[in-house]
Amino acid sequence: MFDHDSLAISNFEESIKHDVELLRASPAVPKNVKLYGFFYEINSGKLTEVVRDIPAQVTL
Repeated sequence: MFDHDSLAISNFEESIKHDVELLRASPAVPKNVKLYGFFYEINSGKLTEVVRDIPAQVTL
């Protein structure tokens, strides 16, 4: 039904970075929220942090 290449994620790291960028740009996500992107390896159970997007604190 679908071309396999259109469904498979060929670069997980870039995909996770892109997803976090979409969240950061969304008006539905408060600007002070910390965002993280992880890759979970099913076979080993290993969790790898790929993205850490922590907004700078505003001092008044």
